[in-house]
Amino acid sequence: TPVRALVLPVADFHRLARNEPSLAAVLSRLTARRLGEDTHDALSGKIFHGHTIRQRLGRAGMAVVYEADEAATGRRVALKMMSHRFIFREEAKHRFQREADLIESFDHQNIARMFGRFEAFHTFFIVMEFCDGASLDQILAGLGRLALPDARRILGQLASALDYAHGRRVVHRDLKPS
Repeated sequence: TPVRALVLPVADFHRLARNEPSLAAVLSRLTARRLGEDTHDALSGKIFHGHTIRQRLGRAGMAVVYEADEAATGRRVALKMMSHRFIFREEAKHRFQREADLIESFDHQNIARMFGRFEAFHTFFIVMEFCDGASLDQILAGLGRLALPDARRILGQLASALDYAHGRRVVHRDLKPS
């Protein structure tokens, strides 16, 4: 069927956002739904900033995480994108950049490495090591109670990573089995 599209250039959007904060909030929520919240994510299959998006892996309080292929290296990566719900909140942008600074400074075998960061679609992305496999809650749902040696190994890895972070005065406030 015929389609009619209205285009709002980025510069006009930013000018509108500065002058009309309530309209900016509505448009930002709409963009956030298209990038990370709808059943079909608008970024799936897209190529940008040297990355091909495979799929959305999940979303959290302030971010959406994608599985992607990095063209320059051929490696699979995780792209963590700050949700568009927060693009006009300076405190949220500062927290996201602070998180990137912390991850970038870490070097531990049980903590995903950061490969880079960039800005696109008027939000921020962190490029991280892709860790394939099931989450702990998926393992527990499938197996039930873990054997003691397996539980010790997993908890040992977690404790080692937390000890490393705590040694750098960082407290992880969102630990969960998933």
